[in-house]
Amino acid sequence: MLEQNTSKGSDIYRIYRLAQKDIKGFYKSILLIVILAAIFAFFSLLAINTIKNFTLFSLISSVILGLLGFALLTIFALSAESKYIFFGLIIFSFSFFLPIFLFKFFEVYLWYVILSVFILLGLYCLSIKGESNVLINLNWPRIVKKGSIFLSWAVVILLIFFFFFVFTSQGEEIKNKLSGGLDFVLSRFIKTPEGITFSGTVDDLLKGFIAKQKVEAPEKTKKTLEESLLKETKAKLSDFLSVPLKGDEKISLVLIDSVFNKWQTLSPVLKWVFYFIIFLILYSLVSLFNFVFSYIVIIFSWMMKEILVSLKIVRTESKGIEKEFLTLE
Repeated sequence: MLEQNTSKGSDIYRIYRLAQKDIKGFYKSILLIVILAAIFAFFSLLAINTIKNFTLFSLISSVILGLLGFALLTIFALSAESKYIFFGLIIFSFSFFLPIFLFKFFEVYLWYVILSVFILLGLYCLSIKGESNVLINLNWPRIVKKGSIFLSWAVVILLIFFFFFVFTSQGEEIKNKLSGGLDFVLSRFIKTPEGITFSGTVDDLLKGFIAKQKVEAPEKTKKTLEESLLKETKAKLSDFLSVPLKGDEKISLVLIDSVFNKWQTLSPVLKWVFYFIIFLILYSLVSLFNFVFSYIVIIFSWMMKEILVSLKIVRTESKGIEKEFLTLE
């Protein structure tokens, strides 16, 4: 009888310990979800601000905050239960776009971007979780690299959307910034004869070319001929670029407007060809980005794991065949 009572007591105690562990796991999972949601929201806000008004401080702040968030996401995916991970991914996918919602931006394609980010983050969590389950030891570099390509794609899609959002919300301001950058490229990297410059206006450029023609005519008619030639050349250039020209427009702005106007007139087939080419280029760039990004995430997440283990928020434990797991403390 005594042995039976002792057995029942030990069972009750074991159930009690399991219940306590579940409760602690629930609260810690919710806490991590809240912290991660806040980090991702602030990361997006800083990234958008960096694109709008670039400063070295905002760039470094957004990069560090983003890496901190992705490192914590890795810890969360490996230590929390699947139901909390799924719930967390829904929250995270929306928290990235919280600053966008604050600007009252509710375009239809925004929901497709949110869904894409949710799927990619989900694939990342599934990949690293699955890899950790088949390994006996927590081989951190191997686990993170297993799903890092999905995380890289999520980051690239977020950044592309942030650039697009800033461009659509501040079109003229961004166009002026692009114009300034193009002016720098044209003046520094394109060699032109003396008297000809691509960093000025349309009239400045055309007058420079006309002056190089050395029009043979009496002084009385030379000015009239040059003005007539300027007007004719400007009209032909306007037709070629599909941009109305008065003459006082900056060359860089005219080129930007021309590219956008030409794009609008392209056939759907040619647009899809360009989309495919852009995708191939982007795929190569993302692969290159992932090569560097994965190692940075490995380092940051491993350091974060060690900090959380020392704080007794998570712990490494062995189960069954002495297999290591990461669980919430």
